[in-house]
Amino acid sequence: TTGAAGGKKATYNKTPVVPDPAEWKDIEAKAKADRAKPKLPIPGAKNILITSALPYVNNVPHLGNIIGCVLSADVYSRYCRIRGYNSVYICGTDEYGTTTEMKAYQEGLTNQQICDKYHAIHREIYQWFNIGFDHFGRTTTQQQTAIAQDIYKRARANGFVVEKETQQLYDTKLGKFLADRYVEGTCPKCGYEKARGDQCDKCGSIDYTPVELKNPVSVLTKNTPEVRGSKHLYLDLPKLKDRLWNFVEAAQKKGRWTGNASSETDSWINKRGLLPRCITRDLKWGTPVPEKGYEDKVFYVWFDAPIGYISITANYTPQWEKWWKNETKDVRLVQFMGKDNIPFHTVIFPCTLLAASNPEKASDNFVLLDSISVCDYLQYEGGLKFSKSRGTGVFGNNAKETGIAAPIWRYYLLSVRPENQDSEFDWQKLHDACKGELIGNFGNFINRTLSFLGKMGGVVPPVKVLPKDTEFFSKVSDLVNQYVDLMEKINMRDALRLVLEVSRLGNGLFQREAPWDLMKKGDGERTASVLGMAVQLVWVLAALCQPFMPSVATEICKQLAVPESTLFLPGSDTKSGFKCQYGPPSKTWDEAKVKGGLFVGHKIAKAKPLFARIEQKMLDQWRKKYGGVGSVTTGEVLFPFYLLVAEVKEIDPHPTASHLAVVKVELGPGKGSKTLVSGIGDQYPDMKALVGSKVLVVENVQPSNFKGVKTSALLLCAETGSGKRAIELPRETSPGIICLPKGSKLNKNKFPSKQFSKSPMTIGADGIVAFAGRNIEGAKGAKLPPIPSEFRGKIVI
Repeated sequence: TTGAAGGKKATYNKTPVVPDPAEWKDIEAKAKADRAKPKLPIPGAKNILITSALPYVNNVPHLGNIIGCVLSADVYSRYCRIRGYNSVYICGTDEYGTTTEMKAYQEGLTNQQICDKYHAIHREIYQWFNIGFDHFGRTTTQQQTAIAQDIYKRARANGFVVEKETQQLYDTKLGKFLADRYVEGTCPKCGYEKARGDQCDKCGSIDYTPVELKNPVSVLTKNTPEVRGSKHLYLDLPKLKDRLWNFVEAAQKKGRWTGNASSETDSWINKRGLLPRCITRDLKWGTPVPEKGYEDKVFYVWFDAPIGYISITANYTPQWEKWWKNETKDVRLVQFMGKDNIPFHTVIFPCTLLAASNPEKASDNFVLLDSISVCDYLQYEGGLKFSKSRGTGVFGNNAKETGIAAPIWRYYLLSVRPENQDSEFDWQKLHDACKGELIGNFGNFINRTLSFLGKMGGVVPPVKVLPKDTEFFSKVSDLVNQYVDLMEKINMRDALRLVLEVSRLGNGLFQREAPWDLMKKGDGERTASVLGMAVQLVWVLAALCQPFMPSVATEICKQLAVPESTLFLPGSDTKSGFKCQYGPPSKTWDEAKVKGGLFVGHKIAKAKPLFARIEQKMLDQWRKKYGGVGSVTTGEVLFPFYLLVAEVKEIDPHPTASHLAVVKVELGPGKGSKTLVSGIGDQYPDMKALVGSKVLVVENVQPSNFKGVKTSALLLCAETGSGKRAIELPRETSPGIICLPKGSKLNKNKFPSKQFSKSPMTIGADGIVAFAGRNIEGAKGAKLPPIPSEFRGKIVI
């Protein structure tokens, strides 16, 4: 008898049940065909309409874009499917507006050509990441024009659109008004010098006009624009305030809103106060405004783009109104996005739909937001922003180029999903997550279970339940119930951790029961029971991991020899709550279909490893490749530091840390002074000897509090025969010399001090400071003398 060992024989599986390939294909084919059919809301069912923020078509999405929007929404969508909810996941590229015009101008293509090019790039990247949209569309469609214009006409007829003359910036060289994104200047809110006309990337402000920018400059001609008047249409937000606030309060009670969404929305409505919002722009590329006198204008992208959710649904099914104008109010709209998109989805878009709705007629009201899941920012190593032009960070196409499989990327990104605060991508942590969590825990349990069972004949055995097994079943059930509760709350990062807890329980079962020892002792019955519990748990793990790593779930199902479409969360009840009753394998296939899992006598396939290792030696190569040293488009050296020669004026021991020193430096004529904290406090017999010396200082550091002392600069040092020392230049060197690699531009953008540890800055044998292999020299013809011979090698702080 297969599966028995020694003297005690198990009497199960005399006739192993081998899956019928034809039946398998029929099950999978039916599931695929059902998925291809457009779904419509089902009265009385749990109907969930899922969207993720429409990505701009003018760029390649980076890891932060992917986890913040499409991947998070995909996980929730897959979870809904495996729970049996009637859900639809809609997304697509946002293709109108200034960003498209600018990109087309830069690449020498037409607007439509640029849209076609980048739409294909987005689609390919999302396919590689296994994002399972029900429909991935675009906004440059007839449906978009028709629906956006209809919504506008309804809002105007309902009295929520007003006409105003507005002051705009006009480029006399171009002979036209400048769109918001064609203008840069100093932010009126925070003083950031490169704020765009529509949004400041530093403080996030969007409630100012381009005219309010200080020192505005045309991005296209570098000309200083002049202010001129132009008529525009505005959505009357103040008139909608009461209806908007009623909706917000009801949605927050009924649905699930992340904290940042609630606080930002409250600030917009009740603290800043609502103002009329301009919904037209002087552009050519956009949805035409159906109004006399506005033939040369289009709808503003942030009025037009959210309507793309509706028009893309209309491209998915001609019966789109059943999703977006649901009379029975049994459709829940769940939206995913990054935190910079909050007010557009909780204030502007709902106001647009409220303005176009008829409160007296249920069939003429739009479905409004129920739940909103907002991610904070994912930053690159060292707190850097992802930047294609600077070559900083991993973008969607780069992830594929590394050779690391998509499910590993999905797992890691979801494990660091910035749900409550900004998080950071880290190559070492990616490596460690793959090695320790996926291979060492999750993959190890599944492989050892299926391999061991394969050696025993590969047939699912019955389980003779002992009291301790009941406790094990209960622990698994509790974890699955917690998982479901977290996923219902869209707290997917913690839910993913529970998947690893379940596999950890499985590994614990194996170690505790040691089926290899049971075999040696001749206890076939207990060996079979342990394997029966373990292989059933493998099926549960396939269901739990399916939303997070769908291709891994597919592979597990192949190894279990079950159709993937039969996966569901055991014990799920789509009408009430959830109660998982994990236990022994089912006795029949029909029973397995009801409670989930495998049945006694089922024959599994051959076990294979689920994940490939990431080579440790590759990490430094990837850091160098994606660390942002140079521009990927021009070859320009992008030097991240504002480096100057400074003079030490004062130096004292740190009040609470003897290894630190507090240094005051003068930065040169007209540049002021800085106080900084340096780790040279215990490196000098007499620190005061440094007073009057000329040193190298990085000035553009984000201010921080270092053990009670504020610091806002870095003192550059090098390791010498006497220890770490501040790099001293000849005393006659003039303070204030700006130091740059040849061919680079001055950069004053602030960066976190920990980023400096990854800097490729060195002092060569000739005393010349170099960055990424390029010599650093004085700017504007100033001469930077060679560094004295005692300072050589890598520069540190």
